[in-house]
Parts: sequence; structure tokens; C-alpha cells
Amino acid sequence: MERHEVLALAEQVLKNKARAEYWLFQPSPFLNMQPPIQMLDTQTGRDRVEQLLLSAEAGFAV
Repeated sequence: MERHEVLALAEQVLKNKARAEYWLFQPSPFLNMQPPIQMLDTQTGRDRVEQLLLSAEAGFAV
């Protein structure tokens, strides 16, 4: 998944752009306290953020 696709997924899962942007810049305990936005430069990082978003979509807390 490319960077722009992860950003679009965040907006879809979190229901609006403002919430997605807020979430992307908050440190995540699931990413070793790194904000998701910092993970988007590598494929591995994008995969981890995508999995978090898919977990959120399935109802898990992220």
C-alpha cells in the first residue's frame, strides 16, 4: 500500500480528515510510541499502520 492509500484509509476508518490527521500525529503504544505519520516512509512502516487501521475498523482499540 502506498503512502497516499494509507492516508485515505485513515480518513475512511476514522470517518473524517480532521480525526485522521489527529490520529496520525499522536504517539502510538502499538508503534513504540512513534506517531503513525513517521512510519509512512517505509513499506514496513506503512504495513504496520495499515494493520492498525484495519484493526480499528474491525473494532479493536488502537
